[in-house]
Amino acid sequence: MARVIGFELSSQEPEKAAAFYSNVFGWKIAEPKWEYWAVTIGNNDKSGIDGGIGKGPNDFPHGTRIEV
Repeated sequence: MARVIGFELSSQEPEKAAAFYSNVFGWKIAEPKWEYWAVTIGNNDKSGIDGGIGKGPNDFPHGTRIEV
């Protein structure tokens, strides 16, 4: 069976979203590249699914994409 390998969150204000998730959940957020912030959730002691935060399109500004 396939497993989830990543996620992507969309936001019209990805800088604020990155700060929020970093503060609330302790996610490690990388410096942005092309309006995309890579997210690391797990480490050697704690498992997690990594992903990213990107600027969503104007006609569909928010949402989540799960990659399997």
